[in-house]
Amino acid sequence: MNEQTSSDGFSRVSRLNHWIVGAAILALLGLGMVFHEMPRGPERASLQAIHVSIGTLAILPILFRIFWRVREGFPEPLPGPRWQHVASKVVHWAMLLCLLGLVISGPLAAWSSRIGELGVFGWFAIPSPFGASAALHEAAENAHAVMARPILLILLIVHVLAVVKHLVINKDRTLMRMVTGPRA
Repeated sequence: MNEQTSSDGFSRVSRLNHWIVGAAILALLGLGMVFHEMPRGPERASLQAIHVSIGTLAILPILFRIFWRVREGFPEPLPGPRWQHVASKVVHWAMLLCLLGLVISGPLAAWSSRIGELGVFGWFAIPSPFGASAALHEAAENAHAVMARPILLILLIVHVLAVVKHLVINKDRTLMRMVTGPRA
């Protein structure tokens, strides 16, 4: 069983990790957008706690995704204009860098707050390695918000539009390489 990314597609590890991280990111982005618009109160705090819980559980898969993609690289692009290949690489690398920034800024925002921990659904909490800091909290929270919206949101929209283009216009194997992997 080959777990390396081949010239024709992504390995099982890559595909599984892509969809797990993708689902987590969509949930986190959706929750973040909803609670960000809510007034302060128990409902907002509850949604924010769910966001922090999912985010904390997603840290290791996200870091693994970044590590695995850097280690494995990307499959050879399907035929097409060079600008599309360059744009694809830029979007993918920008998403990975943005995810790394979110994985750093999210815990920093929680740890530097008055709560000072990353709680996971009340099961356990990861305490802050440092004390509360209003300045660090504000900087981390602002960085996290900007990386999530608009940067990651725009990158995800471009990513999905590119998939739709490949599926509907090009009618090529781009999506299938991430669903079924390399050709047998």
